[in-house]
Amino acid sequence: IVMMIFLMFDHIGGINTLLGSLMIGGLMVIPSERDPNHVSKLIQKYNVKVLPASPTFLNLLLISGAHQKYDLSSLRMITYGTETMPESLLLKLRSNFKRAKFLQTFGTSETGIAQMRSKSSESTFMKFDDPNLEHKIIDGKLFLKSKTQISGYLNATMESFDEDGWFDTGDLAE
Repeated sequence: IVMMIFLMFDHIGGINTLLGSLMIGGLMVIPSERDPNHVSKLIQKYNVKVLPASPTFLNLLLISGAHQKYDLSSLRMITYGTETMPESLLLKLRSNFKRAKFLQTFGTSETGIAQMRSKSSESTFMKFDDPNLEHKIIDGKLFLKSKTQISGYLNATMESFDEDGWFDTGDLAE
């Protein structure tokens, strides 16, 4: 599997993509620039199958027209996360990348990457489907507790965790 290593390594999503690619013995394509034309050129050149990206970058890809200048038909999976995906953008992406499946991802550096289930490639609805992760919503805020969460911050307090080990993500949820 040819994967684009797009997200930076200072982000849990970038580390997860790198480790996932190494684990399956995939070929990694690492762009030297985060420009839509440069990334599209590499997707075409190396027949990239998996593109993990943020909704902001995917929107830039459409706005720039790079998706029409290059052959991106090799893409089979586009994962997105790190920020909210507007439903209108997802629908535009689906109409431009008909052969690709879209999968929303979620994770934090403190609790790890969560296994998610999406309603469909056309929906922004997602549900936690992870036996190693518990979640709860208090006053519209998401709290997580994971078997693999960090034990603490270096030279800092654990203010984001309550006394029972629940991590306050700061994310709004329903």
